[in-house]
Amino acid sequence: MYSSVIQLIDYMAVKTGQNDKLAIYEALRQLGLTEGEAQLYVVSLEIGPHPLGQLATKLGISRPNIYKLIKGLENKGLAALPAGGKLKRFSVASPTFVADLLEKKLERDKKTKQNLASLLPDLLSKYQRGDLPSHVRIYQGRGQYIGAFFGMLDEGKDGLDFFGNVDDFLNLIDLDDQREYLKERVKRGLTSRTLTLAGPNADRIAVEDRENMRETRILTGMNPFKASFHFFADKVIFWQPENLLAIRIEDDVIATMMKSVFDYLWFQAERPSTSNFTL
Repeated sequence: MYSSVIQLIDYMAVKTGQNDKLAIYEALRQLGLTEGEAQLYVVSLEIGPHPLGQLATKLGISRPNIYKLIKGLENKGLAALPAGGKLKRFSVASPTFVADLLEKKLERDKKTKQNLASLLPDLLSKYQRGDLPSHVRIYQGRGQYIGAFFGMLDEGKDGLDFFGNVDDFLNLIDLDDQREYLKERVKRGLTSRTLTLAGPNADRIAVEDRENMRETRILTGMNPFKASFHFFADKVIFWQPENLLAIRIEDDVIATMMKSVFDYLWFQAERPSTSNFTL
């Protein structure tokens, strides 16, 4: 598959995202090789089977040290010493074998990253900065995104206020989920203020303000944006719809600041003509 060291280098460059020919050294280090072991492997590929003395001269090291490097490659499965340890000419494993090892390692790393991503919300929820009772939690993917949406109902005892682009926010939530959320919010007696950019959903929800215990206002004169946030109690959730990402921050200082910004913009905003309810 890889007939020369240059082909292997090119393959490793693609896999590691590097463009220069030294990418193979980075790839070999990813497999746990020391710098000396990586140099020995590459030189052995370039010159083929050679006596140890010539390899030592090529690398500028002593024979005892070359034996240490060979032992290191053997332990990693990239070389094999003959029975009895007597070696006249040294050669290394095929580049194909190295490429397969790297492929397997990259796959393991990918799974590890995925496992960490699934654990990250719980880990971050336990995170505290110094003595401040601040907690950050990240939700990613549709399931966690919707879960965070409904989770606000358990904590927004004094109401749930929304600021942002209601069109982009609601486009990611199924109509059935929207209805279920509204029904449960009203059942719990939680009011809501919605401060949104103008758009089709802004006019639509304003018509239903009274039955949904909500007051809607339209923010004009701002450049368009896609993100939004909810705030409730001492918490803020930022919604990033393009990547299905939600960031929940539990911090009284931040929540107070966001509420102050919201209140200021709320009184600058306009009530849509379709709205039929005032808090």
